[in-house]
Amino acid sequence: MNAPKIPKPRAGHVKTAIRRRFIVTGQAALTTSDLLPYTHCARLWRGDSSPRDRHNYRRAIRHACEKLGLERAGYASTRGGPVLWALPSVTQ
Repeated sequence: MNAPKIPKPRAGHVKTAIRRRFIVTGQAALTTSDLLPYTHCARLWRGDSSPRDRHNYRRAIRHACEKLGLERAGYASTRGGPVLWALPSVTQ
């Protein structure tokens, strides 16, 4: 008998885009609004930008950031007060 396969953690396009954005910018914190054009660029380019869709895109970003272990660093001072996501602080 073969041992049951252990499922791998899934890395969808939203998680991958968030990881890449943090690597490319080199910034310690990014807002949900900063991540939106990079996680859902094709859908926004096609014109899928109804308020309901944009809300769902932001919800997917929040969920992916929590799954990646990013910390909520507060809220931005811009309009709407998007959440600031920061890399986890390393304590030694």
